Amino acid sequence: MRRLLLCALCAIGCLAATSQTNFRAITYKQALEASKAEGKPVFIDFYTSWCGPCKMMARDVFPQQKVGEYFNQNFVCIKLNAEKEGKEQAAKFKVTAYPTFKVISADEQEIFTLVGGNTDADAFISDVKTGVNPELSADRAAERYAGGDRSAELVAAYAAQLMKEAQANRRSIDQAKVDRAQQVVDDYFASLTATQRLDADNNFIYGYNYCNNPKDAKARFLIDNLGQMTAERRTDAEQTLRTLFLYRTGTLLQGLAEFDQTDVDILKQDIPALGYNKGEEKAYDATFRILAAQAQTDRSKYLSQLEKDFRLLNSSQKASVVGNFAQALGQTDDATVQRADKWLRSCLPDLDAASIYYAAGSLMQFEKQLNKQ
Repeated sequence: MRRLLLCALCAIGCLAATSQTNFRAITYKQALEASKAEGKPVFIDFYTSWCGPCKMMARDVFPQQKVGEYFNQNFVCIKLNAEKEGKEQAAKFKVTAYPTFKVISADEQEIFTLVGGNTDADAFISDVKTGVNPELSADRAAERYAGGDRSAELVAAYAAQLMKEAQANRRSIDQAKVDRAQQVVDDYFASLTATQRLDADNNFIYGYNYCNNPKDAKARFLIDNLGQMTAERRTDAEQTLRTLFLYRTGTLLQGLAEFDQTDVDILKQDIPALGYNKGEEKAYDATFRILAAQAQTDRSKYLSQLEKDFRLLNSSQKASVVGNFAQALGQTDDATVQRADKWLRSCLPDLDAASIYYAAGSLMQFEKQLNKQ
């Protein structure tokens, strides 16, 4: 179920940043020359024009200031279309899935490979840091943590590795490792002073992998202390909070979390107070009306609210609704299922490819019930 929500989060638009990842407009050969001259390895983003996760990374992750700062400082960054100018290099490095990220040396030796995008910018940075630094490898990170190392870099790498291992099997998440990662981050948060909690190096503790409920102590601290941050740090924090709010409303819209009115009340308080209910984010008004209807036992009222307000949602919120729609609707009579089936089909032309894929799963469930005789 978690991947449905990650699909929805792919639609999150990032805030404007003063520094973003500098993918240089140079050839592969020129990148190798720059790598040698600057003493930095080459970071290659292998993409295709039709790859949805590639577009998500380009739109939502690489423009973020913290991402740009890390990659610009440590790599010569280039993009290669694996079906055009980068076709030869894609074959050379055996790239078969997109996006694929490669870190190579000036003499074309592979240092690290990462396949697939990640909507969590902090986790993406941590994955790359871990891959290029042997001291942050899975075994070494666990060893250092057990030995008492509690540096921000080490804790971020260790927790991220636990989450990666927990989600290695897409069919069955290892909840024990998820809980372990959560405990590692919570213990680290508790050990920090208020000043340390505001340090940019510790922004990872507020990522939605470890802080996915506005009632979480970490979320409350971040919200309560926005005014104490520099403008640069606040940009990162507000991006994190926007992701948190979309994540939590997404879990509720999909029916992946038990409905809790206090959750909704807190969201309805925080979002306007932080000024996040303007422009496209005004769609939260429709989100809250849909959630109120979804919580009722009368499914016809839920469908009526969707018919009225679905078009007002942003792309991420729409993806959340359709991503698990049959389960959110629940067991109901054939007439209601037929109405839900008709409504969902009417939405398909306005959905992105990933949302259509998940909507198809609900349509198949509806058809199975309607054709059971």
